[in-house]
Amino acid sequence: LFKASPKELVPCALVGIVGLAAANTCYYECMGEVGMSTASVLLYTSPVFGVMLGRVLYREDVTPNKLVAIVFNIVGCVLAVTNGDLSGFHFSVWGVTSGVIAGLCGASLAVFSRIATKTVHPLAVTFWGFVFGGAVMAAIAAPWPDVAAAMSPQLLLLFLGFGLIPTAVAYILYMQGLSMGLETSKVPVVMSFETVVTVLLGIGVYAEPAGAIKVLGIVLVLASILIMNTDFSKLRNSVFVGHVIESMTFKPNAWWTEKSQDMDLFKERTGIALEPTVQESPWYFVR
Repeated sequence: LFKASPKELVPCALVGIVGLAAANTCYYECMGEVGMSTASVLLYTSPVFGVMLGRVLYREDVTPNKLVAIVFNIVGCVLAVTNGDLSGFHFSVWGVTSGVIAGLCGASLAVFSRIATKTVHPLAVTFWGFVFGGAVMAAIAAPWPDVAAAMSPQLLLLFLGFGLIPTAVAYILYMQGLSMGLETSKVPVVMSFETVVTVLLGIGVYAEPAGAIKVLGIVLVLASILIMNTDFSKLRNSVFVGHVIESMTFKPNAWWTEKSQDMDLFKERTGIALEPTVQESPWYFVR
Protein backbone atom coordinates (compact mmCIF):
# COMPACT_ATOMS: atom_id res chain seq x y z
CA LEU A 1 0.00 0.00 0.00
CA PHE A 2 2.84 2.41 0.82
CA LYS A 3 5.01 1.45 -2.14
CA ALA A 4 6.03 4.31 -4.44
CA SER A 5 8.72 4.70 -7.06
CA PRO A 6 11.30 7.50 -6.77
CA LYS A 7 9.39 9.41 -9.46
CA GLU A 8 6.13 9.02 -7.53
CA LEU A 9 7.81 10.15 -4.31
CA VAL A 10 8.62 13.58 -5.80
CA PRO A 11 5.05 14.98 -5.57
CA CYS A 12 4.67 13.27 -2.17
CA ALA A 13 7.79 15.08 -1.00
CA LEU A 14 6.42 18.38 -2.31
CA VAL A 15 3.18 17.71 -0.42
CA GLY A 16 5.13 17.35 2.82
CA ILE A 17 7.83 19.97 2.33
CA VAL A 18 5.86 22.76 0.62
CA GLY A 19 2.22 22.05 1.41
CA LEU A 20 2.74 21.09 5.06
CA ALA A 21 6.14 22.15 6.45
CA ALA A 22 6.60 25.43 4.57
CA ALA A 23 2.94 26.44 4.93
CA ASN A 24 2.91 25.88 8.69
CA THR A 25 6.33 27.46 9.22
CA CYS A 26 5.36 30.61 7.33
CA TYR A 27 1.99 30.74 9.09
CA TYR A 28 3.57 30.62 12.55
CA GLU A 29 6.21 33.14 11.49
CA CYS A 30 3.41 35.44 10.34
CA MET A 31 1.52 34.90 13.58
CA GLY A 32 4.59 35.84 15.61
CA GLU A 33 5.13 38.99 13.55
CA VAL A 34 1.63 40.42 13.12
CA GLY A 35 -0.61 38.46 15.49
CA MET A 36 -3.22 35.75 15.10
CA SER A 37 -5.98 37.86 13.51
CA THR A 38 -3.80 39.27 10.73
CA ALA A 39 -2.18 35.87 10.13
CA SER A 40 -5.59 34.20 9.81
CA VAL A 41 -6.77 36.78 7.28
CA LEU A 42 -3.60 36.43 5.19
CA LEU A 43 -3.91 32.64 5.23
CA TYR A 44 -7.40 32.96 3.76
CA THR A 45 -5.87 34.30 0.54
CA SER A 46 -5.30 30.64 -0.42
CA PRO A 47 -8.58 30.44 -2.46
CA VAL A 48 -7.23 33.19 -4.73
CA PHE A 49 -4.03 31.23 -5.32
CA GLY A 50 -6.09 28.06 -5.76
CA VAL A 51 -8.02 29.56 -8.67
CA MET A 52 -4.82 30.97 -10.21
CA LEU A 53 -2.95 27.66 -9.97
CA GLY A 54 -5.95 25.72 -11.26
CA ARG A 55 -6.17 28.02 -14.28
CA VAL A 56 -2.44 27.96 -15.09
CA LEU A 57 -1.78 24.25 -14.49
CA TYR A 58 -5.08 22.57 -15.36
CA ARG A 59 -6.86 25.14 -17.55
CA GLU A 60 -9.78 25.22 -15.13
CA ASP A 61 -12.39 27.83 -15.99
CA VAL A 62 -12.48 31.01 -13.92
CA THR A 63 -16.25 31.40 -13.80
CA PRO A 64 -18.26 34.24 -12.21
CA ASN A 65 -19.55 31.91 -9.50
CA LYS A 66 -15.95 31.04 -8.54
CA LEU A 67 -15.06 34.71 -8.19
CA VAL A 68 -18.19 35.41 -6.14
CA ALA A 69 -17.46 32.35 -4.00
CA ILE A 70 -13.91 33.56 -3.31
CA VAL A 71 -15.11 37.01 -2.21
CA PHE A 72 -17.79 35.47 0.02
CA ASN A 73 -15.26 33.02 1.42
CA ILE A 74 -12.58 35.55 2.33
CA VAL A 75 -15.04 38.03 3.83
CA GLY A 76 -16.86 35.24 5.67
CA CYS A 77 -13.67 33.78 7.15
CA VAL A 78 -12.49 37.20 8.30
CA LEU A 79 -15.83 37.99 9.96
CA ALA A 80 -16.13 34.53 11.53
CA VAL A 81 -12.63 34.63 13.02
CA THR A 82 -12.46 38.29 14.09
CA ASN A 83 -16.17 38.86 14.84
CA GLY A 84 -15.74 42.14 12.99
CA ASP A 85 -13.08 43.46 15.37
CA LEU A 86 -10.16 44.56 13.20
CA SER A 87 -8.41 46.54 15.93
CA GLY A 88 -5.91 43.74 16.48
CA PHE A 89 -4.49 44.01 12.96
CA HIS A 90 -0.77 44.73 12.71
CA PHE A 91 1.57 45.20 9.77
CA SER A 92 5.15 44.30 9.03
CA VAL A 93 6.78 43.50 5.71
CA TRP A 94 8.02 40.07 6.78
CA GLY A 95 4.77 39.27 8.58
CA VAL A 96 2.60 40.01 5.54
CA THR A 97 5.06 38.30 3.19
CA SER A 98 5.17 35.11 5.26
CA GLY A 99 1.37 35.14 5.55
CA VAL A 100 0.91 35.41 1.78
CA ILE A 101 3.51 32.66 1.25
CA ALA A 102 1.58 30.50 3.72
CA GLY A 103 -1.57 31.04 1.66
CA LEU A 104 0.29 30.15 -1.55
CA CYS A 105 1.80 27.02 0.00
CA GLY A 106 -1.62 26.03 1.32
CA ALA A 107 -3.09 26.32 -2.17
CA SER A 108 -0.16 24.41 -3.70
CA LEU A 109 -0.95 21.51 -1.35
CA ALA A 110 -3.99 20.78 -3.52
CA VAL A 111 -1.86 20.88 -6.69
CA PHE A 112 0.83 18.50 -5.46
CA SER A 113 -1.72 16.22 -3.79
CA ARG A 114 -3.72 15.98 -7.00
CA ILE A 115 -0.59 14.99 -8.93
CA ALA A 116 0.43 12.45 -6.29
CA THR A 117 -2.97 10.76 -5.92
CA LYS A 118 -3.13 10.02 -9.64
CA THR A 119 -0.62 7.18 -9.24
CA VAL A 120 -0.27 6.66 -5.47
CA HIS A 121 -2.93 5.60 -2.96
CA PRO A 122 -4.24 8.55 -0.89
CA LEU A 123 -3.15 6.81 2.32
CA ALA A 124 0.38 6.43 0.95
CA VAL A 125 0.47 10.08 -0.14
CA THR A 126 -0.50 11.12 3.38
CA PHE A 127 2.12 8.83 4.93
CA TRP A 128 5.00 9.94 2.73
CA GLY A 129 3.93 13.57 2.95
CA PHE A 130 4.16 13.41 6.74
CA VAL A 131 7.51 11.61 6.53
CA PHE A 132 9.09 14.32 4.35
CA GLY A 133 7.32 17.19 6.08
CA GLY A 134 8.16 15.84 9.53
CA ALA A 135 11.81 15.40 8.60
CA VAL A 136 12.05 19.01 7.41
CA MET A 137 10.24 20.37 10.47
CA ALA A 138 12.44 18.29 12.79
CA ALA A 139 15.55 19.65 11.10
CA ILE A 140 14.30 23.24 11.39
CA ALA A 141 12.84 23.16 14.89
CA ALA A 142 15.05 20.51 16.58
CA PRO A 143 12.46 20.04 19.35
CA TRP A 144 14.01 16.99 21.03
CA PRO A 145 15.47 18.64 24.17
CA ASP A 146 12.20 20.47 24.95
CA VAL A 147 10.09 17.38 24.26
CA ALA A 148 12.32 15.17 26.41
CA ALA A 149 12.20 17.67 29.29
CA ALA A 150 8.41 17.92 29.21
CA MET A 151 7.64 14.27 28.45
CA SER A 152 4.77 12.78 30.45
CA PRO A 153 1.85 10.36 29.87
CA GLN A 154 -0.48 13.35 29.46
CA LEU A 155 1.80 14.85 26.81
CA LEU A 156 1.94 11.54 24.94
CA LEU A 157 -1.87 11.36 24.89
CA LEU A 158 -1.98 14.96 23.67
CA PHE A 159 0.48 14.17 20.88
CA LEU A 160 -1.52 11.08 19.93
CA GLY A 161 -4.81 12.95 19.81
CA PHE A 162 -3.37 15.93 17.94
CA GLY A 163 -1.53 13.73 15.46
CA LEU A 164 -4.38 11.31 14.82
CA ILE A 165 -7.69 13.19 14.56
CA PRO A 166 -7.04 16.73 13.27
CA THR A 167 -3.92 15.73 11.35
CA ALA A 168 -3.71 12.17 10.02
CA VAL A 169 -7.44 11.45 9.61
CA ALA A 170 -8.10 14.92 8.20
CA TYR A 171 -5.39 14.66 5.56
CA ILE A 172 -6.33 11.09 4.61
CA LEU A 173 -9.87 12.30 3.86
CA TYR A 174 -8.40 15.33 2.08
CA MET A 175 -6.29 13.12 -0.21
CA GLN A 176 -9.24 10.80 -0.80
CA GLY A 177 -11.36 13.74 -1.94
CA LEU A 178 -8.68 14.95 -4.35
CA SER A 179 -8.27 11.45 -5.80
CA MET A 180 -11.96 11.57 -6.76
CA GLY A 181 -11.39 14.46 -9.18
CA LEU A 182 -12.23 17.59 -7.20
CA GLU A 183 -11.03 20.69 -9.07
CA THR A 184 -7.90 22.29 -7.65
CA SER A 185 -9.50 25.74 -7.60
CA LYS A 186 -12.37 24.49 -5.44
CA VAL A 187 -10.28 22.81 -2.75
CA PRO A 188 -9.30 25.85 -0.60
CA VAL A 189 -12.91 27.07 -0.53
CA VAL A 190 -14.26 23.66 0.45
CA MET A 191 -11.53 23.34 3.10
CA SER A 192 -12.68 26.60 4.67
CA PHE A 193 -15.48 24.57 6.27
CA GLU A 194 -12.77 23.93 8.87
CA THR A 195 -13.16 27.58 9.89
CA VAL A 196 -16.88 27.08 10.48
CA VAL A 197 -16.25 24.02 12.65
CA THR A 198 -13.51 25.81 14.59
CA VAL A 199 -15.74 28.80 15.33
CA LEU A 200 -18.66 26.58 16.34
CA LEU A 201 -16.41 24.54 18.65
CA GLY A 202 -15.11 27.76 20.18
CA ILE A 203 -18.68 28.88 20.85
CA GLY A 204 -19.90 25.52 22.14
CA VAL A 205 -16.85 24.25 24.06
CA TYR A 206 -15.02 27.40 25.16
CA ALA A 207 -18.06 29.68 25.52
CA GLU A 208 -16.73 32.25 23.07
CA PRO A 209 -19.19 35.04 22.20
CA ALA A 210 -21.41 34.36 19.20
CA GLY A 211 -22.32 37.75 17.78
CA ALA A 212 -24.38 38.51 14.70
CA ILE A 213 -21.24 39.38 12.73
CA LYS A 214 -19.68 36.00 13.49
CA VAL A 215 -22.89 34.24 12.44
CA LEU A 216 -22.92 36.29 9.23
CA GLY A 217 -19.36 35.16 8.56
CA ILE A 218 -20.34 31.51 8.99
CA VAL A 219 -23.28 31.98 6.62
CA LEU A 220 -21.02 33.59 4.01
CA VAL A 221 -18.50 30.74 4.23
CA LEU A 222 -21.23 28.12 3.80
CA ALA A 223 -22.71 30.14 0.92
CA SER A 224 -19.29 30.31 -0.76
CA ILE A 225 -18.94 26.52 -0.62
CA LEU A 226 -22.42 26.11 -2.10
CA ILE A 227 -21.78 28.67 -4.85
CA MET A 228 -18.39 27.18 -5.72
CA ASN A 229 -19.88 23.70 -6.20
CA THR A 230 -23.08 24.68 -8.01
CA ASP A 231 -23.30 24.43 -11.80
CA PHE A 232 -25.52 27.42 -12.49
CA SER A 233 -25.81 26.61 -16.21
CA LYS A 234 -27.48 23.30 -15.35
CA LEU A 235 -29.49 24.96 -12.60
CA ARG A 236 -30.89 27.55 -15.02
CA ASN A 237 -32.05 24.77 -17.35
CA SER A 238 -33.58 22.64 -14.60
CA VAL A 239 -37.30 21.92 -14.41
CA PHE A 240 -37.57 23.45 -10.94
CA VAL A 241 -36.06 26.79 -11.99
CA GLY A 242 -38.28 26.75 -15.08
CA HIS A 243 -41.36 26.43 -12.90
CA VAL A 244 -40.13 29.20 -10.59
CA ILE A 245 -39.52 31.57 -13.51
CA GLU A 246 -42.88 30.67 -15.03
CA SER A 247 -44.67 31.38 -11.76
CA MET A 248 -42.87 34.72 -11.36
CA THR A 249 -43.74 35.84 -14.90
CA PHE A 250 -47.29 34.47 -14.87
CA LYS A 251 -49.90 36.89 -16.29
CA PRO A 252 -53.44 35.83 -15.29
CA ASN A 253 -55.25 38.08 -17.77
CA ALA A 254 -53.25 36.84 -20.75
CA TRP A 255 -53.65 33.26 -19.56
CA TRP A 256 -57.41 33.69 -19.14
CA THR A 257 -57.76 35.20 -22.63
CA GLU A 258 -55.87 32.27 -24.15
CA LYS A 259 -57.95 29.69 -22.29
CA SER A 260 -61.20 31.45 -23.24
CA GLN A 261 -60.19 31.23 -26.87
CA ASP A 262 -59.39 27.54 -26.42
CA MET A 263 -62.83 26.94 -24.85
CA ASP A 264 -64.58 28.76 -27.69
CA LEU A 265 -62.66 26.73 -30.27
CA PHE A 266 -63.47 23.50 -28.41
CA LYS A 267 -67.18 24.45 -28.37
CA GLU A 268 -67.18 25.16 -32.11
CA ARG A 269 -65.66 21.78 -32.92
CA THR A 270 -67.55 19.56 -30.45
CA GLY A 271 -70.63 21.49 -29.45
CA ILE A 272 -69.69 20.98 -25.79
CA ALA A 273 -69.40 24.06 -23.60
CA LEU A 274 -66.78 24.13 -20.88
CA GLU A 275 -67.34 26.27 -17.82
CA PRO A 276 -64.71 27.30 -15.26
CA THR A 277 -65.15 26.26 -11.66
CA VAL A 278 -63.14 26.83 -8.47
CA GLN A 279 -62.89 23.15 -7.58
CA GLU A 280 -59.32 22.46 -6.47
CA SER A 281 -58.02 25.68 -8.09
CA PRO A 282 -59.34 28.80 -9.83
CA TRP A 283 -58.10 27.45 -13.16
CA TYR A 284 -59.63 24.00 -12.97
CA PHE A 285 -62.18 23.29 -15.74
CA VAL A 286 -64.98 20.70 -15.88
CA ARG A 287 -67.88 20.07 -18.21
